[in-house]
Amino acid sequence: MNRFPLPTTRAQVSGHKFLVRRLEHGLVTGDTRLIHDPLGRRRRGILFGVAGCVLAGLAAGAMAVFVPEPDPGDAAVVRAESGALYSRVDGKLHPVGNLTSARLIAGSAVEPVAAADSVLSGMERGVPVGIPGAPGPVVGEVPDGLVWGVCQSATDITVTVGPPPAEPSPGSGVLARVNGVDHVITAEGRITLPDPSTRFGRVLRRRLGISPHTPIWEPPPEILNAIRELPRYVRPPNSGVLLGNGRESWLLRPDGILPVTPLQRGILLDLGASERAVPQDGPAARPDASPEDIRLPRTDLEWLDPRAVTVCAVGDAGRLGIVDASTEEAGATGIYVPGAGVALSGDSVATRYASVLVNGIGVDTGHGHYLVSDSGLRHPVGGVEELGVIGVREPLPAPWPIIRLLPAGEALTRDRALEPRY
Repeated sequence: MNRFPLPTTRAQVSGHKFLVRRLEHGLVTGDTRLIHDPLGRRRRGILFGVAGCVLAGLAAGAMAVFVPEPDPGDAAVVRAESGALYSRVDGKLHPVGNLTSARLIAGSAVEPVAAADSVLSGMERGVPVGIPGAPGPVVGEVPDGLVWGVCQSATDITVTVGPPPAEPSPGSGVLARVNGVDHVITAEGRITLPDPSTRFGRVLRRRLGISPHTPIWEPPPEILNAIRELPRYVRPPNSGVLLGNGRESWLLRPDGILPVTPLQRGILLDLGASERAVPQDGPAARPDASPEDIRLPRTDLEWLDPRAVTVCAVGDAGRLGIVDASTEEAGATGIYVPGAGVALSGDSVATRYASVLVNGIGVDTGHGHYLVSDSGLRHPVGGVEELGVIGVREPLPAPWPIIRLLPAGEALTRDRALEPRY
């Protein structure tokens, strides 16, 4: 009678595998107890090793297909694996020291194309070219709210680019002396004082509280010129007659009266004006005189000590800025901290350059265009078109009296960039 074979159970298969493993273990190690299984670990190691090799091979193949060695093709500017830049001129790759020179040679604000060293080794090379000291990356568009300034501390003269410092508080000012001439500087600008040997000069100084003990700021003339100049104080042709009711005073003019401040009243009296007392309603009987600019100081001033603060000339308006090193403002951006920025060499008026921007900045002074490097060199540029070639989309307005304080660098032109370095 025929019998059909019974199906093998899972327990039978497992037992068979176990016996085979014991047999292998006994043949290899001479021990059939199978207390530990080194052969199993070896098999697993072989399997994992094979799988890893297969995966690594697949990854290498994929990289070869999808990420081959970079080939720059006919790119105008090439960057090697080491970071070195090359400019293509007449089919040759010339080493170039900075991105600005490379863009001037290319004639547009191109970005460098990466190239493998193995690819570069097969390309024709040329001699090094470029403008030494020209900026590398530049700021395409400057954020709003940044202005140019120049600040003088006890140790440095620093050209700055950043948020403007605070204006002096109302009623305060700085007494400056340059080449023996005194100037009153307030938030509005600077006014030259008359010679102290004249009567008018003596009266103004006494009424303004200027004495031999008044702190004096003595900046270079170039820094003073960066502050807006206002019309000088003018002595009236004749001191005239003052009308006063005990609280207010007016200057009597042929066509009426003009109000004067207590300080102006004192100055006019010292210059020889007479004063008539009038009742409280006396001025109401007289018309207002035609508007006239009385070129005399209006209020008393508290003189700031330039040894305790940093004095700045700020922006195109040439206004006065004051930074107190003991306040949070000095360290808010870091550029107003004494010793901040890059130390400048040479004989320029400015001794340091500090900016909140870390790349070169294109500027428009109204009389010419410049590119100021992150190291503080000002490079002349032909115009807005050349700035666009370098990568500057919108130049930052900058006052020439401040930009001129920086050391001069080489002009940025294509012909200069093409000159061989040896």
